[in-house]
Amino acid sequence: MSKRKYTKEFKLKVLKEHEEGVSFYSLEKKYGITLGTVKRWNSAYRAHGEDVLAPQNSDLCRYTSEFKKEVVLDYLSGGGSGQSIAVKYGIPAESTVLKWVKQYNSHEELNDSRKTGGYLMTKDIKRRKTTLEERIRIVEYCISHSNDYASAAKKFNCSYGQIYSWVKKYETDGVEGLRDGRGRNKPEEELSEVEKLKAENRLLKAEKKKQQMEIDLLKKIRGNREEVTLRRTRHLDAYTAIKELSGTHDDYPVSEMCRILGISRAAYYKWKNHDGSRNDALNELIAEKTEAIHGTHPDMGYRRIRDTLAHDYDIHVNDKRILRICQKKKIRSCVKHRYNCCTKPASDPAYIAENILNREFKSDVPNEKWVTDVSEFKYGTGEDDEKGKIYLSVILDLCGNRPVAFEYDDHNDNRIVFNTFYEADCCFSKNSSYKNLSDRL
Repeated sequence: MSKRKYTKEFKLKVLKEHEEGVSFYSLEKKYGITLGTVKRWNSAYRAHGEDVLAPQNSDLCRYTSEFKKEVVLDYLSGGGSGQSIAVKYGIPAESTVLKWVKQYNSHEELNDSRKTGGYLMTKDIKRRKTTLEERIRIVEYCISHSNDYASAAKKFNCSYGQIYSWVKKYETDGVEGLRDGRGRNKPEEELSEVEKLKAENRLLKAEKKKQQMEIDLLKKIRGNREEVTLRRTRHLDAYTAIKELSGTHDDYPVSEMCRILGISRAAYYKWKNHDGSRNDALNELIAEKTEAIHGTHPDMGYRRIRDTLAHDYDIHVNDKRILRICQKKKIRSCVKHRYNCCTKPASDPAYIAENILNREFKSDVPNEKWVTDVSEFKYGTGEDDEKGKIYLSVILDLCGNRPVAFEYDDHNDNRIVFNTFYEADCCFSKNSSYKNLSDRL
């Protein structure tokens, strides 16, 4: 549905009624105009006078990239709302300002509106005669610059259409397609076979250079490079690849690499010239403190590290932020392994006793074979009487299964075992000499 057009006289009439005391709401109901439109007319009229009320063709409005950036920075710095900024700079619509802000925040380049230049249209520049050598050189330049027809037309003072047609003819028929085949009395100068091969070689080199630049970019992006940075930046791998290649290859233009990777040139230079914000400085401080905490307490996870930062350093941030920084810095908590239980066989025991008994649990000679163990007994119900546990350590003689010595205690530790063995040792050593042997069942 098309927008309604209002004349300058009609706008002045509406605003005159408002000055006489009619509210915006009443004017909206009377003339069927939205409330925001009437308010925008009034703000523009007060700021720039009645000339701003004249109908304007938004398609003919031209704004430079510097002007757009100035408007956006004024809006982001709190200079006013979108409507007030539009009125301040004489921009017809508030949506135009908000669109520029969105482009800037999305790292898109703010270009000049409706670039001027006669080289873009054939009718604005006279077709000049070109030789075959010139056309080959123009096509070579255009191919090496990723088919940028506009820049080639401006550089060689030709029309956009001419450059486009020559490139397409070369892609279809090669060097022969660049020959002017229109009828004339005198034939165009002919190239020798060697000159023709040289021209084709030059064009193939230009194509190869373009392809090699694309391959190098893809290698840089898909490589296993680990960028240790705490900044949360989109297209970071693309920015880093362009920066590295532009430093090692002077013949790789930044604008062409940005075009291949689908990012704007302004966004790349904004990332490259970024000095660091307060958020970046805070991330570096958190990373430094986190590494210090991890060095002192390697068992702490990111949640406990966050609690320590808040308690000891008065740094209050989200758990996810600490987790992201720990992942970037390769900080991981050391997990404590469970201690091997004494009642279960260890998977890798440090010492294995010799199997002397070899599961022979019978003996006909007294005091030939002893076995020992500790048993646990529970007593009490816990309702009317005391509830607890008692441990009994016994040494049995396999000759008749008689007890040699025993001890009991409410704790199962080494003391009860040593006391049992000491009692058996004292009783047995009075009558004969013997040798203590350790065995496993």
